[in-house]
Amino acid sequence: MQERRHKPRAAVDLNCTIQLQDGSEIAAKLIDLNCTGCGVLTSSPLPVASHVKLHFSLSGYRNAHALNLAATVIHNFNAVVIQGGNRQTGYIVGIDFAPLPETDETILCAYVAQQLDKTHN
Repeated sequence: MQERRHKPRAAVDLNCTIQLQDGSEIAAKLIDLNCTGCGVLTSSPLPVASHVKLHFSLSGYRNAHALNLAATVIHNFNAVVIQGGNRQTGYIVGIDFAPLPETDETILCAYVAQQLDKTHN
């Protein structure tokens, strides 16, 4: 698969909920993030091209600003992820965000920039 990202993603470790098209919800772990999309770790794959809603809070940032973002699943693959010394197996699901409201985009991009600065300093 060819890499389509134009902006780097910040490594994160945030709990999130993914609302599927049928209204059901699954718990997931947000593992990387930029202003236009993210990677999440799930226990099962999600249908590619399906429209979902992603719910998460930016812990430790602006009073844990909550985001509820419309998005599209772009890929899935089996993976083993090691974060904070913990090994997790599952599926990494690539997600592209739909156009964001300006306020959410500003906050999200500032949060991503802050996380990238932490990893480069």
